[in-house]
Amino acid sequence: MTNTETLPNQPVDVFIAGGGLAGLTLALQLKQARPETSIIVAEKGKHPAPNAAFKVGESSLDGASHYLGEVLGLKEYLQTEHLLKPGFRFFTRAGDNQDIVKRFELATIQNWDPAEGSPSYQLDRGKLETKLGEEARRHGVCFWDECTVRTLDLDAAGPHRVTVVRQGTETQLHARWVIDASGVTSTLRRQLNLNEEIDHNINAAWFRVNKIITVQDWADDPEWQARFAAKVRRLATCHLTGKGYWVWLIPLSGDLTSVGIVADNRLHPFEQFNRRERALEWLAKHEPQCAQAVADGEMLDFGVLKHFAHGCKQVFSSERWAITGVAGAFSDPLYSPGSELITVSNTIITDTICRDLAGEAIAERVDFFNDFYLNFVFDTVLRDVKEYYPMLDSSLVVTVKKLWQMVWYFSILVPLVFNQQLTDIEYLTLIQAELARFQTLHQRVQALCQELYAQGPHRPAVDYIAYVFRLKTLQQIVLKKPSDDSAEARRELLRYNLSVIESFITSLSQQLNPPTELSSDLSPNVQADIVAEFNDFWRAWQPVAA
Repeated sequence: MTNTETLPNQPVDVFIAGGGLAGLTLALQLKQARPETSIIVAEKGKHPAPNAAFKVGESSLDGASHYLGEVLGLKEYLQTEHLLKPGFRFFTRAGDNQDIVKRFELATIQNWDPAEGSPSYQLDRGKLETKLGEEARRHGVCFWDECTVRTLDLDAAGPHRVTVVRQGTETQLHARWVIDASGVTSTLRRQLNLNEEIDHNINAAWFRVNKIITVQDWADDPEWQARFAAKVRRLATCHLTGKGYWVWLIPLSGDLTSVGIVADNRLHPFEQFNRRERALEWLAKHEPQCAQAVADGEMLDFGVLKHFAHGCKQVFSSERWAITGVAGAFSDPLYSPGSELITVSNTIITDTICRDLAGEAIAERVDFFNDFYLNFVFDTVLRDVKEYYPMLDSSLVVTVKKLWQMVWYFSILVPLVFNQQLTDIEYLTLIQAELARFQTLHQRVQALCQELYAQGPHRPAVDYIAYVFRLKTLQQIVLKKPSDDSAEARRELLRYNLSVIESFITSLSQQLNPPTELSSDLSPNVQADIVAEFNDFWRAWQPVAA
């Protein structure tokens, strides 16, 4: 079907409710996988999309960057129209946070040459979604903006019926597949009673400022200034952390900065920062240097989201509907998982729809991928943040948690994305034992972090600890390749990565006093050299008085 403003005379293959990041990337992926697929995307907002702060998650990770750049073919556009991202950095609390020099700084990159490229980006969501809308239309997607989806009437026996209001006129169309990409509106999740409450009551407020905000300008100390390249501090995703909260600083193209407050409601009630003036007062109290930087510019917009974490009982159905993006399950913006989850769900949905339109039976695959997505991918992301916020004032715990996140992310998820194995059901079935083992270890390390936090504060040796990516173990995880492209070779690499994970946990346990007993199912092939490196890492920290 060509991009026409008239209604089709016959059912379309796919109707997508929501033309944001999730819906438009799915439409493009479907068109690239099966060009003859007829698709309608209905978006309630107006295009070109405004460069507004109502979107969360401008900072991309490697998996989503690969998806946008390589799978969807937007790499040149991303590198020229958005900012390359030189990793992350965390600044943990120091006294009243009046002096950035006194705060511990955790980073991945020390010096960086933008000419060498970057696997990730700082994305201006409004600009990106405008580009995605243009690309969707160029590929023959029928993209309607300023369109309200009135009803989604699902019919397992025949085409689904969709009622939309366009330009004041209510019309009905039919579609074989219906996809909910409606974001927080969550049409199908609510309609089908699929919502699952999550005990993770975190709230957020965010806005853009019409100036460059960089922590590099917050101190004149020459030694501190020289510790990292100024452009690294400027372009990285910066996290300012304290007990129960973190504040993001994300640079955007056009000399703008995105600022966000994300906080545990138990420690920082939503009412303390849910309006512009309250957010500024909250920043002045908890992050005074950031508050001053914001005050020196102009706040362009303001958005809030209350208790945003939610689960979903089902996201893919053999009755030809699916839910993607925030409309399905979402945990927390820490570590920027939103676009990663879109990458996984959209890839599964594209594969499922293409198989269905080719006449294949999909029921068994749908059951498998519902379990894989919700009980492995989403559950892993959620466990990484649950009960973490009260520990965000600990430099050691923040470092351990981020190091752990990097270890499991590059060990488990990134290989599946980069090697196009997210929909390889035979391979995923082959490694079920390894994935189950990882989940057990993942739960274990969260408990160990709680025990570590209970020990009290630690003082870091900054010159050793700040640049964590120089750890040989992390480099090996990122750079190590399977011996060949066979499933068994990739499984062996996964087993190696699991041994790294086990080494991490063994070493972490040894730091606790008394050492924590580990379950007997830890592998006997824990590698002594990796444990030794991690032990050197822990020795860089010294306990201090509270």
